[in-house]
Amino acid sequence: MEDGITHLYIIGNGFDIFTGRKTRYSDFKQWLQREYVFVYDEIMASFGTTGDWWNDFENQLGRLDMTHSEMLDKYVGKIGTPERDEFEASVLAEAQEYLIGNAIKQTRKKQGLTQEQLSERMGVQRAAISKLESGKSITFSSIVRAFQALGVKTADLDLGEYGRVALW
Repeated sequence: MEDGITHLYIIGNGFDIFTGRKTRYSDFKQWLQREYVFVYDEIMASFGTTGDWWNDFENQLGRLDMTHSEMLDKYVGKIGTPERDEFEASVLAEAQEYLIGNAIKQTRKKQGLTQEQLSERMGVQRAAISKLESGKSITFSSIVRAFQALGVKTADLDLGEYGRVALW
């Protein structure tokens, strides 16, 4: 490309929902500093940036000379190392929690229930439903309670070669 951009990173339509964060770049910058320091440090090291850099965030990301995989290798560890395995497991767990929370939300909405109504069925505060649906504070018992409160009659766990186990 003429302006030297070699990578395109698309951040939007989902980042804010998945992380429960505001969508301003200053919010994203603060989140990176807290959650993925290695990414933030690489950005800062690559550009020696000030606040103005974040105002042109998408264009600046294209100027990074490191791919996402290279960044993970450098700051988390190569594939197969305990550090990388732990990081990837935590990202996978967050994604699964989000998907479970979203499944609860979609089931609730399909039934025409409000969060308040589901909270009454479960015997919890409405705020607990909001957290649950956003993938926060998910436990096995909260999943079971939510789906049972939504009238889901059966559920099972697919254990691959070991078969399926009825959860209720």
